[in-house]
Amino acid sequence: MKKNLLFLSSLLIMLSFSIIACKTGQKIDYSKMNFDEKIKVAKKDTFSIELVSNPSTGYRWKYVNANENKNIKFVEDKLIGPETNLIGAAGKQIFYFVAKKKGQAVVKLEYARGDQKVKKKHTVLVDVAKK
Repeated sequence: MKKNLLFLSSLLIMLSFSIIACKTGQKIDYSKMNFDEKIKVAKKDTFSIELVSNPSTGYRWKYVNANENKNIKFVEDKLIGPETNLIGAAGKQIFYFVAKKKGQAVVKLEYARGDQKVKKKHTVLVDVAKK
């Protein structure tokens, strides 16, 4: 179990996340961005934040500041299983949002097991443009 957690930690550090902004089917790939950067989306656009996640270890990403964000609306999050049959392999967790009005919003995500101490944090500053 300890080896799996060590592997997961290494995998999370090495793998980057991707953020995809979608507008009428058009996708913009932000996968080369570093953690905690700023993205720009247009009002009414949908966008998602994709992070490596492994719920088989008990850990899961949580969107922790939903009540603070008036310019974006959280839609849902989905877990996508690993692309391999290896037991304990990591998959993805994708958070979907809609840009509601012009301004800035901060998306704070935390990776923890239940109510235990937070293992990782991730922050994305979203700048919503008028169009």
